[in-house]
Amino acid sequence: VKVYIWHCDARGYYSGFLKYNPDEPAPPVEKADPSDPSRFLRGVQTTNNAGKVSFETIYPGFYYGRAIHIHIEVYKGGNAVYVGQVYFPEDLNKKLEQLDDYGDRRIKRTLNKDDSIFTGSGGVDTTLKLKGDFSGFKTSIILGIDPRTITKEKSEG
Repeated sequence: VKVYIWHCDARGYYSGFLKYNPDEPAPPVEKADPSDPSRFLRGVQTTNNAGKVSFETIYPGFYYGRAIHIHIEVYKGGNAVYVGQVYFPEDLNKKLEQLDDYGDRRIKRTLNKDDSIFTGSGGVDTTLKLKGDFSGFKTSIILGIDPRTITKEKSEG
């Protein structure tokens, strides 16, 4: 089983899509083609015998209209069996705005409660419980996945 994650950088840019300004609405297309060959803040791990994976990354930034999140897709035998997102607690998101790399933006950050994907897909249940501080956080999540399921949802990047 392979687990993929990806998210934007501190300023809201996604690798492969650097031509899109994160302070402006995304183009009205279902799924955009990559605009460049850059690849950062994307990863894939194969689960161990216990079904576990581990990733190390940064606290994501934000972009127009979306709360701070990380995308997750799980594949078994080439079929997507899970497509979802995890979110970050608002108390930490608010503190994040005070950090140089994340602050001083033209747009206001979308709060979890104002993100239609967060509210429409159980974002409260997938909000991470982080331990640590901005020099380094740790968290873990458990995804209960039926490997016989094939999802019809489409990822956004």
